[in-house]
Amino acid sequence: MRRVNHEKRAFQAFLDATEHLSDESAMQERRSDSFHAHVYFDEKSRPAAAALQATLLNDLPKSVHVSRLVDRPIGPHPLPMFELGFTFDEYPSVRAYLEAHRGNLDILVHQLTPDEVWDHTDGAEWLGKPQVLKMQFLQDFMDGKIPGVSENPVASKK
Repeated sequence: MRRVNHEKRAFQAFLDATEHLSDESAMQERRSDSFHAHVYFDEKSRPAAAALQATLLNDLPKSVHVSRLVDRPIGPHPLPMFELGFTFDEYPSVRAYLEAHRGNLDILVHQLTPDEVWDHTDGAEWLGKPQVLKMQFLQDFMDGKIPGVSENPVASKK
C-alpha cells in the first residue's frame, strides 16, 4: 500500500511539473511515451553513482535501459552522468525508485519530445539540486548545427 501511494505521489509530481501547459492541445502535443533520467556525479560521488547503477540494473525491469557511466561531461550535461531510458507507463515506478535510492546524487528526469530544449527546461523535473545545463548545445542540436550528431529520433518520427 505504501509503495502505491509513493508511486501516485511520483506521478502527481510529473503532472505538477507540466501543469503550466494549460490547454489540452498543448499537453497532448508535448506528451511522450519515452523518458530519460540523467544521474549526475563527480569524482567524489562516482562510487555512489556506480552503486546506484548496479542496484538499478538488478532491481528494475529489463525494459528500463540503464547506460554505462560516462566519466566526462557530454552534450548539454555539465557533469559526468549515466542515463536511464523508460516508458510513460514505467515513469511512476522508476521515478519513485530513483527518489528513494538516489542518496545525494542529483537527477534530471524528462520526457523525450521533438523539442529538446523544452524537455530539459520547462518539461524537466529535478530530484536533488538542479544543475546548469548547456542550453546552447541543445539549441544548436535542434537547429542541426552539431556536426556528427544524429538528429533527434523523436522529432524525426513526426
